[in-house]
Amino acid sequence: MAKMLSQGKVALRALEPDDLNILYRWESEADAWTSSNTVAPYSRHLLWEYLKTYDGDIFKTKELRMIITNGEEPVGTLDVFNLDMRNRRAEVGIFVDAAHRGVGVGETALQIAKRYAREVLGLNQIYATVACRNHLALNVFRNAGFAETAELTEWLVCEGTLCGALLLQCKL
Repeated sequence: MAKMLSQGKVALRALEPDDLNILYRWESEADAWTSSNTVAPYSRHLLWEYLKTYDGDIFKTKELRMIITNGEEPVGTLDVFNLDMRNRRAEVGIFVDAAHRGVGVGETALQIAKRYAREVLGLNQIYATVACRNHLALNVFRNAGFAETAELTEWLVCEGTLCGALLLQCKL
């Protein structure tokens, strides 16, 4: 694994066809839908088509999805999206499988993403929007050096009701 995309046992890697089953499981978890703005599960066929046609050229598509691994095991995804080269920023989102939460994998993946965004993409900052009630995710971002810069009221639908979100920014 390239040193740029790894730190200790945690690494970010490109999507592979073999990721179909794990992506299908993760994308079908209703508890993650609030974070991803998903309102229904993805079919296995739709995910297969996504994997077959995924470009991975962040400069063309303005987004990049990577698999987070701990050792060789896939444990989550990290997305860089809304790439804005003119203003040198991008949004970042992270999903860590419930069995691997609370052990620092998310924070380490975000540290790797920060290095990639600064050294490869030449960005000035990355940011995230996180539901106010998602305390675990907020702690992951805070521990990775993100600062809360705004509160967005009634921003997301959480369990059927509107809830606030926090905008977190990280200067690179």
